[in-house]
Amino acid sequence: MINTKLRDQFIRFAVVGGICTAVNYVIFITLTELTQIHYLVASTIGFFTGLLTGFYINKNWTFSKEDNNKIYILKYFLVYLFSLGVNLIILKYLVENYHLSHMVAQVIATGTTVFSNFFGSKVLVFKA
Repeated sequence: MINTKLRDQFIRFAVVGGICTAVNYVIFITLTELTQIHYLVASTIGFFTGLLTGFYINKNWTFSKEDNNKIYILKYFLVYLFSLGVNLIILKYLVENYHLSHMVAQVIATGTTVFSNFFGSKVLVFKA
């Protein structure tokens, strides 16, 4: 059985992830549809916008770290940089090999990194 702290952190992480995904997708859709920026560039820009949003909310709410240790942002960035790489590889693969819409492919690619992001944040970044 999953302990209560882990369950609550995962639920909070999922809520924050929903917020960050919304931020990411608004940027992604705006850039691809309104400015015609390449979908991989738009995904990267949206990703970093969501990353910064998620860092502050996860640090303060999900994992309740009140100290201002600067190493958190560096570790968080590295965990999510790995995630971005995985996301872009999957996104490109799905668009180019399966001819999926970049919108659909982005949803699939994002969904593949949820658990690695949670455990990377929990264990490597905030040690909560």
